[in-house]
Amino acid sequence: MTEIKVWADTETKSEADLRVVGTARYAEHPSTDIQLFSYAFNDGPVKVWSKEDGEPMPADLKAAFANPKCIFWFHNAFFDRNIIENVLDIKLPIQRYRCSMAQALSHALPGSLDKLGEVLGIREDARKVKDGKRLVLKFCRPKKLKDGTLKWATPQTDPEDWAAYKEYCRTDTAAMREIVKKMPSWNYPKNPTELELWYLDQEVNSRGMYIDLELANAAMLAIDNTQKELAKSTHKMTNGDVETAGQRDAMLKHIVEQYGVALPDMRKATLERLVENDETPPALRELLQVRLSTCTTSTAKYKKFTQVTSVDSRVRGTIQFAGASRTLRDGGRMVQPQNFFRPTLPHQEILDGIDSLIGGYAELIGLDIMTLTSSALRYAICAPKGKKLVVADLAGIENRVLSYLAGEEWKLQAFRDLDDGTGPDLYKAAYAKAFAVAPTDVTKDQRQVGKVIELSCGYGGGCGAIVAFATGFGIDLDYLASCVLPSVPQDVLKDADSFYDWLDSKDTVEALTRAKKDGSDLYEHYTGKRTFGLKKDTHMALESLKRLWRREHPATVSFWKETDVAFRNAIATANTKFYFGKCYALRSGKWVRIVLPSGHNLCYPGARINGDDQIVFKGVDQFTKKWGDIKTYGPKLVENIVQAFSRDIFKFGQLNAAAEGFDLVLPVHDELVTEVPDTEDFTVHHLEEIMATVPPWAEGIPLAAEGFSDYRYHK
Repeated sequence: MTEIKVWADTETKSEADLRVVGTARYAEHPSTDIQLFSYAFNDGPVKVWSKEDGEPMPADLKAAFANPKCIFWFHNAFFDRNIIENVLDIKLPIQRYRCSMAQALSHALPGSLDKLGEVLGIREDARKVKDGKRLVLKFCRPKKLKDGTLKWATPQTDPEDWAAYKEYCRTDTAAMREIVKKMPSWNYPKNPTELELWYLDQEVNSRGMYIDLELANAAMLAIDNTQKELAKSTHKMTNGDVETAGQRDAMLKHIVEQYGVALPDMRKATLERLVENDETPPALRELLQVRLSTCTTSTAKYKKFTQVTSVDSRVRGTIQFAGASRTLRDGGRMVQPQNFFRPTLPHQEILDGIDSLIGGYAELIGLDIMTLTSSALRYAICAPKGKKLVVADLAGIENRVLSYLAGEEWKLQAFRDLDDGTGPDLYKAAYAKAFAVAPTDVTKDQRQVGKVIELSCGYGGGCGAIVAFATGFGIDLDYLASCVLPSVPQDVLKDADSFYDWLDSKDTVEALTRAKKDGSDLYEHYTGKRTFGLKKDTHMALESLKRLWRREHPATVSFWKETDVAFRNAIATANTKFYFGKCYALRSGKWVRIVLPSGHNLCYPGARINGDDQIVFKGVDQFTKKWGDIKTYGPKLVENIVQAFSRDIFKFGQLNAAAEGFDLVLPVHDELVTEVPDTEDFTVHHLEEIMATVPPWAEGIPLAAEGFSDYRYHK
């Protein structure tokens, strides 16, 4: 069957605010309508159907909807598909849609059509007209007058702008067509697996997840009442200097003036350290606890639930396909379950608390409302009547994948032993291997050390990474050092000692140079940045951990180097595969790809070696969100590879779970949430088996999954 490409774009109007309510609720709003529909067949001219002008649907467009050979391309197809289904009442199979945004994201390009045009350098007359945003705001949303009535801009009230608006719609479609032609298609849509995964993504986004709106509304009410009480307490405790504990600058000023304490920031960790410090004045401790309570709130998340949930109590469109550029991991939209707070209360306590929130008596029995509502956020995602949630999480998937791709055989065996119940848990095994002790002799504190080094060292991380992970787990670094130093082999300790002295000397020389310039004291400029401001013993302990981990992971360290070399070789020589382990690097034009055993291409546009002999490529900076140069190196490339391959294994399990009748409602990191009939036909054990099934392109990797079945989602 010869495929006909239909390039298209819709412009819509509605009383609903798309940015607030999201695509699904916007599309189903009774005021939502299509104003303009631009379309083109293959390389033909772009036409514009002006529904707002009362024009009937053109015959060729109507025929295209009816013709199974016609494949509709949209930029952000989830939006236009919802509009077509809700406004035109035309429901096409998902397989008849394609998405240029998905294609862009799956090749590490920006998702915005405007930005894509800039990056790919499409011809000027195919770009959006400059004042497109102004026209969208003018025609798509009404103005609210003082008397409460709504006033719309129309073709009749603003004929010149309307003509420009039609041109804007036309150029959007023309731009998309040009962009799709210039983008690579190695992943989407040419890779059949990726296309199938996008279909699944669309199905999951359309199904959505069921939300307990009664809980969401009750939580918001309780939070509001508590915030008012906390504001009163803050006002009283500060003698009126601060109205609410959320007023950061006023709070900092009051603390300095009243207690002589100059806080560097108002971060949770900073405040918690002060609260736990016995030397902190009781009054200040109490004030800081109020601040912590005020900021420990999920109001925005609960409010978002109520704004975006459809009339059937389901929230849709929360997943962004390939939202994490390069690795193609899912991103979050709107409520973003990937960023939910981790509960701090026990499961049963949260369930009892939910009953009290809904019953309206949580405050009466003295519950900590802020802690409860934060902990209960996930629980708002639940199963409707007659259904249950079956959840499974891939256990330690990134660590397993790294060991598999690097060929770290002892560790793969450790996972196999763990999975069949004959071996110790990974963190005990890691500590035992590093310090040459029996796993059975590893203490609880030593296991924590094993956990920190396992999570921080896999991608070339050193002291800085260990500091970050240890701090994240609430581990005191000096205490960590006291647990580590007595067991460190002397040769490792000697090297760590020398390394500290070398780093410290660099900091000292730098400080001395600055001191000579302004005639000040050396220590006014000494920062200790290279040693992270750590005590020497503490730095030596962390450096020893890094060195011990690397010594016991020779295959992984080699894999970092092999990856770096292969990537550099690919930059130097086009159209040649440079293998490293089970992967290879290949340059096609200005793009370097790392091709995984799954067929997934990690894309690095504009890859080159700069004047400092560093690998550089073009991408969206994760902090500035701007397109530009990004530096990378072997271990960082390995991190991309591992996360991408882990994603592929996770997605393989999702496809199999869907085929077995498990209705997917939410993927979160490496955890899959499904909604199924509340019968014995669907069990946790079955889903765990599905998720732990090894793909044919990952033969030999040990996989395991753990899960639960319940009526509410939780951790």
